[in-house]
Amino acid sequence: MNFEILAERLSRPEPPWLYRADDAVEPQRILVSEGDMAIFCLDSATMTTVDDFFEIIARELLFPDYFGRNWPAFDECLADIYEWYPMQTIVLVFAGSEALLSRDTADLPTLFRILTKVSQELADEVIEGQPWDRPSVAFHVVFDLGIETTAVGRSLPLLPIP
Repeated sequence: MNFEILAERLSRPEPPWLYRADDAVEPQRILVSEGDMAIFCLDSATMTTVDDFFEIIARELLFPDYFGRNWPAFDECLADIYEWYPMQTIVLVFAGSEALLSRDTADLPTLFRILTKVSQELADEVIEGQPWDRPSVAFHVVFDLGIETTAVGRSLPLLPIP
């Protein structure tokens, strides 16, 4: 997989925010973290429950110790990801996504809703003369072929993986 080409396609802060890859993805940690771009590849194989998901996402994305390991706290910390990774483009890639929340499938719509909401929020530049000011951030999420999008009531656009 050519992650530079993938990142170029996802470098604009505009919808669609969530994609389904047209191929399987091998899990790795941080694939690219240079310049204005960070791409994280997360192994969904061990994220079968909500508790597992929160534990792994907090560790991999370096959420602060006060992360409450619940959906509102996930929403808040993810919306603040620019504080930990001040990049113009941030991409989360979920490898092995067929296992993602497979034991807590009722939570998949909540995950998709938060990921979409945060992507939309980060796309808007914040200029208020405050310490939390930030540029527009292109935040996208890519699930590999395993994700069962019917569980969330919508399909995801297909992203060709170079």
